[in-house]
Amino acid sequence: MQGKQNIFLFLAALLLATSSTAMEEDLLRSVKPLRITLEETIPEGDKKQAIVAFLKATTKAPIQIDDDPKSKREFGFSFPPSSPCCLLVAKYIKTNPWEGRPNLGDWGCGYGFFSFHALLAGANPWGLELNKSVADRANKNIWAAKPYLSSDLKLKDLYKVSQGSVTDPGPDFMARQNHINVAFNVIHYLTPTDADKFLENLYQNTAPNGLVFLSADTPFSQPGPWAFYNRRKEQGVKYPGYALYSVTSWEFLSDLQTSEGSKQSIRSVYPFVDEEKFKMGQRYPGLYPVDAARPYDDGRVITVTKNSLEFNIFDRFEKPYSYISDHRAFNKFDYDALKNVLESVGFSVVNGWYADRERSDVLSPVDPSISRETVVVVAQKRLPSS
Repeated sequence: MQGKQNIFLFLAALLLATSSTAMEEDLLRSVKPLRITLEETIPEGDKKQAIVAFLKATTKAPIQIDDDPKSKREFGFSFPPSSPCCLLVAKYIKTNPWEGRPNLGDWGCGYGFFSFHALLAGANPWGLELNKSVADRANKNIWAAKPYLSSDLKLKDLYKVSQGSVTDPGPDFMARQNHINVAFNVIHYLTPTDADKFLENLYQNTAPNGLVFLSADTPFSQPGPWAFYNRRKEQGVKYPGYALYSVTSWEFLSDLQTSEGSKQSIRSVYPFVDEEKFKMGQRYPGLYPVDAARPYDDGRVITVTKNSLEFNIFDRFEKPYSYISDHRAFNKFDYDALKNVLESVGFSVVNGWYADRERSDVLSPVDPSISRETVVVVAQKRLPSS
């Protein structure tokens, strides 16, 4: 009887392991749209619903590279736990194949919103943040997760945020090998030189067979830039989206809470502009180069009404609105370009998805028919024998 019980337990364990592996394979290799809920990312327990409510209360927050409140230099955003790329990684953490809690590196962690999501999903996160005041805030934010941890877990042993850059993380951060590394909307703020350094660091910091999840903005939210970007891809440019982007944004005067934007042009950083003059991500007023048809569009806020004498650049809108133009240097990617740079340092790309404004809660398979505002890629550091 005892022998039959042992065989039954062995088969049950084997079935459970097989099901877990299949679930992981289905998640990371899915060729269907992924819609993941917060509930799916948190392990079962009596505190699960409280944790989900806590995470749902966290919203997207802007991050600047310096502490000057008047600075126009953007650094990015702290992603809310409901972001589809965060949900994807957190669900994978919950179903991870490693024994115990996996080490996770959060490169460019901002206020640490994803790090404490990863902590509550079952990982040991270590965040890296360039801005010291933001890093300090992230270390304080994480203590909000303490009431939701079991009493046998010591928060100070599970989580840490270090001040440092993705190009120079420091020896302590690099000394710990991570089973999972994430960098959400970081690489598109880096020049090609800095992006190469970041990718090399990311590879060295990832444990053998570990995974990396990267997301980046694409140049495809409007159709105009496609020809420029695709031509550079065809020319074999490693970073085809490294360029100066001119954007016009507008808001309707009847609804000031709603704003939209339209990319007007893309120009190569070389030879048209000086890289030292245009810092990555920093907003500069007006279109670049100056549009002869709209010489007055120099960064001023222009209000268009029925009685306005100004040129109505969006004449399809009948209701009054204001608009303003600016330009910024970015290093944007589609799936192919992000796959290429990851593979150039030794990673093997597993899968990729796009997210767009119309379906912001869904990761869609790589498909040129959607607007493709954000690209998400998962890759693995495989050993030569694996």
